[in-house]
Amino acid sequence: VSISNYHDVMRRAGAYARGMLIQAAAQVWNVEPTQCETETGSVIHPDGVQKLFYGDLVQAASELSRPQNLNLKDSSKYRIVDTEVGHWDAPQIVSGKAIYGLDVRLPDMSFAAIARCPVFGGTYASYDDSDARAIPGVKNVVELGNRIAVVADNSWAAIRGRDALQVTWDEGRNGTLDSQQMMSEAVNRLNKVNADNTLEAFYEIPYEAHATMEPMNCTAHFYDDVCEVWAPTQSPQDVRHAVASACGIPQGSVTVHVPLIGGGFGRRLQTDYAEEAARLSKAIAGPVQVVWTRADDLQHDFYHPMAVQYAFVALDKLRLPTIRAASGNGVPTGAWRSVDQFTRAYCEQSFIDEMAVTLERDPFELRQELYKNTPRALGVINLAAEKSNWGEKLPAGQGRGMAYFATFGVTHVAQVADVTVDTNGNVRVNHVVCAVDCGKVVNPN
Repeated sequence: VSISNYHDVMRRAGAYARGMLIQAAAQVWNVEPTQCETETGSVIHPDGVQKLFYGDLVQAASELSRPQNLNLKDSSKYRIVDTEVGHWDAPQIVSGKAIYGLDVRLPDMSFAAIARCPVFGGTYASYDDSDARAIPGVKNVVELGNRIAVVADNSWAAIRGRDALQVTWDEGRNGTLDSQQMMSEAVNRLNKVNADNTLEAFYEIPYEAHATMEPMNCTAHFYDDVCEVWAPTQSPQDVRHAVASACGIPQGSVTVHVPLIGGGFGRRLQTDYAEEAARLSKAIAGPVQVVWTRADDLQHDFYHPMAVQYAFVALDKLRLPTIRAASGNGVPTGAWRSVDQFTRAYCEQSFIDEMAVTLERDPFELRQELYKNTPRALGVINLAAEKSNWGEKLPAGQGRGMAYFATFGVTHVAQVADVTVDTNGNVRVNHVVCAVDCGKVVNPN
């Protein structure tokens, strides 16, 4: 999404900047800008010998107006796009030298684990911390709004101390939330079509947690009315704003360091973990790393929304199905790897197979007809069918399934799965053929 949304924007910005740097150099040399060229961070004089580095021209260029004419580089002159540029920090990662959020260490740093209400929106009614304070290494127990933090010399002591707290929770209005009830209510909110010769189906997807490879964490140090945070985040700007608000200080007094992220998938677009750490650091007047366990991570996520999708199509006119969707309430939700795209793909492609069965059509041929006006779709569908030998006779108990989708309308993918089903109904995936058309390739790796 980053490349598809911002590639052209950044390309235009770069072209404008290049034009302004050339103009600044031309003024130094008293030559026409059109006579100058650029390469490897420099503007080249018309004589082909003299050069001025971009860095030396930045101040003068910043005082110029944006060029009237935008000269975009011809793709035939690209030197980086479509080349195999290595992952710059891969050597650090594979050698174990890379610094992730959980690797951050500050002088005199404490560690903390936080008890949060198991029900969303709830708080504690009362608690007894005597057992927690008896754990070796525990230094303090701090009330932090609707949650309780246990501060210790090391993460193990902090987690053990947190688990030793005797807490009576006030679950609040969400105490009676029930997944199946929410699913049923979502189904009831979807208006069904009451028409003859119409095929319809419901598809249900539950709430799903990110389960990031590196559990959530953040290190913060509040001192002298400023706050530094080491947040493995997908949005440093949002962290800066949230920490400033949580600590009651200007945004200019917040510095966000971003260590490597051990998997984000949308979870680290949120700021809750950074706010907690910053508020706790301010409360204890010292640096602290708040560590989440995997259980914390799963129970206090911003989940991919549950979804009920209702698909229908009139069988007397061949077309893609119409899909209506509904979700639940009361559970924190957020972006989760392709956001709403995979739920749409699951519903749409499953339903097309239902259409194929009802119409007694070959699933591949049906998709060829449904996507006949989308060349890129046909390209990957036909290629996947060809490479999987679609249509060949298969042994008993073996079958093939096909699916196609264009994520955000940008990346077109078709897959054919070769599967075996045994006499007990167990499914084994033997082989998957995947055809991908991702459009313009920026980095082949």
